[in-house]
Amino acid sequence: MSLKTRLIMQNAKKICEVANEHDGSENKEVNLKKCEVSSNISGIGEKPLEHEIHFPELNAGPSSSYSKDPKDKHCVFTRNLLNNGKLQCVLRKCRQLNDTSLITDSKSKSDSEPFKPDDKSDEYLPTSEDSSDTGKNCEKKVKKTNTWKNNVAAIARQRGETYTNQRGKKIPRKSVNLGTLCNEGCKKKCSEKVRPEERREIFFSYYKLLDEDTKNMLPFKCMAYKVPARPQKNAARHKSASFTYKLAVNKTEVTVCKKAFCTLYEIGKKKVEYLQQSIKEGLHTPKPNRRGKHDNRPHRIADGIKQYTREHIKSFPAYESHYSRNKNSYKKYLSPMLNISKMYSLYHEKCAEGNKPPRFYIKYCTYSKIFSTEFNFSFGEPRSDTCSTYDSGQGNEEHREDRECAKSSGTVCYLTMDLQQTLHLPKLTTSKAFYLRQMWMYNLGIHSISKQGAKANFFTWTEDVAHRGISEICSSLLIMLEYNNLFQDNIISHLILWTDSCAGQNKNFLIICLYQYLILKGMCKIIDHKFPEVGNSYLDSDRDFGLIEKVLRRHETIFLPEEYRTIISQASKMNQLTDMSLHFRNFDDLATKLNVINRKKNTLGENVPFRDKIKWIRVCEFGSYMYKESFDPKTPFKKVNIIRNSRIPAPENVEIPRIGRKTGELSAKKIANLKSQLQYIKQPYRWFYNLVINEQEKA
Repeated sequence: MSLKTRLIMQNAKKICEVANEHDGSENKEVNLKKCEVSSNISGIGEKPLEHEIHFPELNAGPSSSYSKDPKDKHCVFTRNLLNNGKLQCVLRKCRQLNDTSLITDSKSKSDSEPFKPDDKSDEYLPTSEDSSDTGKNCEKKVKKTNTWKNNVAAIARQRGETYTNQRGKKIPRKSVNLGTLCNEGCKKKCSEKVRPEERREIFFSYYKLLDEDTKNMLPFKCMAYKVPARPQKNAARHKSASFTYKLAVNKTEVTVCKKAFCTLYEIGKKKVEYLQQSIKEGLHTPKPNRRGKHDNRPHRIADGIKQYTREHIKSFPAYESHYSRNKNSYKKYLSPMLNISKMYSLYHEKCAEGNKPPRFYIKYCTYSKIFSTEFNFSFGEPRSDTCSTYDSGQGNEEHREDRECAKSSGTVCYLTMDLQQTLHLPKLTTSKAFYLRQMWMYNLGIHSISKQGAKANFFTWTEDVAHRGISEICSSLLIMLEYNNLFQDNIISHLILWTDSCAGQNKNFLIICLYQYLILKGMCKIIDHKFPEVGNSYLDSDRDFGLIEKVLRRHETIFLPEEYRTIISQASKMNQLTDMSLHFRNFDDLATKLNVINRKKNTLGENVPFRDKIKWIRVCEFGSYMYKESFDPKTPFKKVNIIRNSRIPAPENVEIPRIGRKTGELSAKKIANLKSQLQYIKQPYRWFYNLVINEQEKA
């Protein structure tokens, strides 16, 4: 049983006991039935397991105005155990709001513990956020309502503790009155009837309850209604009702005056009169607390205005990301140049252009709430492959060892490879551009470390030239190795490569074929490709991207790919840039030329968990590769033979030709949006976009 459920059960039991005690009946105890459990065995795709626990009504004393109809006092506590293991506790509203005893756990240890005014059990009570279902299309932000100033003050007020009201006035805490309860001339002698111990019991039994409706039940049950027997003559206003106040003190029913009654509970006369009004109306329970639940909302945002706001948010182009598709396939990403504040400003501009009435100019908090609770949007591309463990230096031991090995050994080269977040062409300052799609420019970073030094290599191309798949990644890596003097002179024999686990770019059979090609050509003797744990892949390339993005923030407008390339080259002295427009290779038939096949089982007959569990791939001989599912050096490699037959092709017969043409493609919507943005592009730069548009339309 969870702590939240247990605390609800404790409070329910306490109100049952106190209510019967104050009822004045000696032999009236809450008779809780044994649970009537109806179970449905839950399997995959079936209904959840449900337990319904029923309890009878409270026993009504002679002085109470309760109905004894069990149907009026009945509540159901439903406990749903969902298939995914999440426990939801739903407390259904009591019929007629009559039964304040909800659930009890007779074996609970906390039942016997004395009440403490500074008890913080309300922090564990279920809130609306605990059971909220954000759905697949939105990502609701978690609100810490228990830390809000008004809520903290409300909880302190319910407990009778010191709090500061909304006017800034400090209200002192309530305490047990151990002095005179009423006037000295009171005929009922209230101060003599109730001893200090009993006063404490009455006081704490009331203020340990955390719900206003539940607290009202205690004084409500202690008041008895009767019609005045002898109306006063010549009175300006006749009493319509008379009330007596009875308390159970030491198993004896005693009658006190109204002033003593208010003093014992530390409540005001208005509270008593409010409860008496419910009795006069013939209700069995006090009226429920309606604070904050009324329908008089003159400033409520109309549905039409909310829909107008939603349409504005939807008007911004949103993209899926290849990083987090498995983690959250419904999440989309807006331009990194946007944020909620910027979108809110654009919303006001749109309202002004459309001559909308003043009621459409909603506040920022309303706009932000709609964006956060109804849309699963974020800004930029996610860095789901970073985490606090790695950033704090606790998850990069393997990186550090390989990096130091490359610095000290003259035959080892350490590489990290990753794609930067997409760069937008054109980059404009006009607000109209945020509603339009831009062409993307890709930047692949390969950071190399060896004994000869460190370099940051960047390979760029635009969306119309090529895609960003495995062929483009392999082409860039091959260009870097072919034009590197260390590999041409066979100085480097051991290549260590670290990348993320993106299956479409880094972790597939084509990258294995490229390594077979490098081994066959004699460019390397050992190739180790390692994939860090998900969330621990902050690589050296990411630091290089950070320097570039720092410079990009100083440029408000960028119109040509050459401008991006200039910025990338000048971001750091060690940056080297290659324009890949004419250097992409054709890898379509590489596996056939190498005479290799993608086998799904290793030499032990086990399935190869290529995409899911492999952390380390090693290629040291042609026709096979080895893999591990961890970075432990003591764990043996498992081998996979991929040679189709015993024939090994001659190195000179295997070549990877250049493509020599553009393979990229722009969507029809993006082409239309580029045409719309031509008016915002300076005249000297429009030729580039006209050329791209004409080529795409002809294709």
